[in-house]
Amino acid sequence: MKVKTENLLKSLVLYLASYFWLTGCKRIRFSFKSKSCIILKIKHTGITPYLPGLLAGFDDYSLCTSLSDRKTLLSLYLLKDRKLPCTTICLFPSTRSRRWVIDSKHAPDADHSTCFDYFNAVQKANQNKLSSHEAILPFVMHPSQYGRKRDTTHPEKRGIKVFFSGNTHPESYNQPHLRSLFGVMTRSEIHNAVQEGLAPFLNTRLPGDLSHPVWWLSWQWQRGQQDPDNRIGNDEWMDYLFNSDFFVACPGVNMPLSHNLIEAMYAGCIPIIPYASWLAPALKNGVNCLIFCDREGLIQCIKEALSMSYVELMAMRKAVQRYYSSHLHPDGIRSIITNPDIKTSYFAVNVLSTALFTEEQYNKAK
Repeated sequence: MKVKTENLLKSLVLYLASYFWLTGCKRIRFSFKSKSCIILKIKHTGITPYLPGLLAGFDDYSLCTSLSDRKTLLSLYLLKDRKLPCTTICLFPSTRSRRWVIDSKHAPDADHSTCFDYFNAVQKANQNKLSSHEAILPFVMHPSQYGRKRDTTHPEKRGIKVFFSGNTHPESYNQPHLRSLFGVMTRSEIHNAVQEGLAPFLNTRLPGDLSHPVWWLSWQWQRGQQDPDNRIGNDEWMDYLFNSDFFVACPGVNMPLSHNLIEAMYAGCIPIIPYASWLAPALKNGVNCLIFCDREGLIQCIKEALSMSYVELMAMRKAVQRYYSSHLHPDGIRSIITNPDIKTSYFAVNVLSTALFTEEQYNKAK
């Protein structure tokens, strides 16, 4: 009863704090358990699918919102209708009082502003032109994979050598700007290359056959259609990744990055990837990934993966685990947000980040 009462009082205090802040009382400082609060203001609904990953590095118990607790926020707005109000406020304890704003434009009055110009920021970082007051936030897993307790032990021997599972519908996953703007093969192109070049090695249907070293469980689906019978459910997805040595990290719909890469590296899979340079820092070929640029390179990478020795495999897997811990773990998001020296961070959001990069490239070409 005492715990429930404390939770109720905490929710009430933070709800009132967010209400007064929303109504213009920006000068007041809120404290909870002798700690100042970070006030997060989200001013763009496009961030909704990414919110669990952005907040996963913060303590589950301490985080509350003006709507309710975090569990309610995620289940109601992310898993039900995937919408947020125009302005959403989250509050959680910190060592100091700070205002964090997520918006499509820079918020000059915030202590920390997160905007979506990710790809231009990565280019600046690769050229050592990113200032000390800027940082690039790690990309995140799909929202369906947060809030699930996982056995994160990494078995040394796994049953599947090379793995991919995902939607490959050409109307969604064959956008030409992926090649012209980012220089990567589309998911549909990768799918066709594997189907044509590696047919004898492929297992393409569930339940799988471990005698085939490449599991390519693709389907073609569009909104409004019934779920395909070859799709691995969200509850089983990580089990397959934890049982795979390599993962073919195909691009997403509008941008190279896809949630499945982060999930695969979390599970210790070595990515076979065409967009290694669009991560910050870039993945390194032969160290923590295998990189391909075209059809021939893709087939060669998969054949290299199939013939790799156990010693080489384990060395690469450990490098993948180190990269994830250092650059993709949600704790990295928390450390950036709470660092008073960092004023602006950049995060990749599907259509928005691609549009900003397209505009920048157009202006450079004029």
